[in-house]
Amino acid sequence: MTAPLPEGFPRLEKTEGRRISYCPTTDKPKRSCDCKSCVNGRAYRKGHRKQDTVRMWFEALTGTKATFHGRKGNEEQWFHLPVRVEVKAGKQVGAVWTAYAKQETQSDQAKPFGDAREFVGCSAPDDMSDFLLTIRASRFEQVANALGFYKDEGF
Repeated sequence: MTAPLPEGFPRLEKTEGRRISYCPTTDKPKRSCDCKSCVNGRAYRKGHRKQDTVRMWFEALTGTKATFHGRKGNEEQWFHLPVRVEVKAGKQVGAVWTAYAKQETQSDQAKPFGDAREFVGCSAPDDMSDFLLTIRASRFEQVANALGFYKDEGF
């Protein structure tokens, strides 16, 4: 049996197995601190998590791997991929997702019974001859197959 910890032992809140990190400026937990360095640090880490997710998805899709760990850190260093990639995360991309969701909902509502075709969102702004195609990464294989890619070799 272990001896009880002394009274007043520092910061013994229930942490559910995680170590809580405190801001040196405000002495609040960094997860809820609103000072500039904590907010920027959370944004930086979130951006890099999204970059890692996208890079791993493209590596699985193309069958390539980064030649060394330093190439994984930033999308400007992803020379092993056959395409250039720029990853955005957070509120700045919320409008893109909202527009895609509206397009998908409208298409689903107008879809005839039994129509199993995949959805691709197209956005064509005024005064531009080009347009954007938007698809869900989780549905990429089905869209590629529907467009005629990967029919023989699978995915």
